[in-house]
Amino acid sequence: LFTIVLADDINKDKLIKKLLERGIETRRVFYPLHQMPPFKTYNSSKNLLESERLSKNGISLPSSVNLQRNDIIYIVKVIDEVIRNLMN
Repeated sequence: LFTIVLADDINKDKLIKKLLERGIETRRVFYPLHQMPPFKTYNSSKNLLESERLSKNGISLPSSVNLQRNDIIYIVKVIDEVIRNLMN
């Protein structure tokens, strides 16, 4: 997977929606293990804020052996454009 971590001030859900509108599917990063239902009853002896931040702000980008150079350039340009628009 190719994953990016967004700044805290970028709305991940809006970004994902706007990318999908432009034909780019993304996936949310998995929840941290300690937040998944089967493991919530186990207490962690450590603060896992970084895992929580990565889950909250991370999205996985399209990845395939079938992606062509032009596809990758398109994905990068659209991500840049959408993020710039979301920050205005």
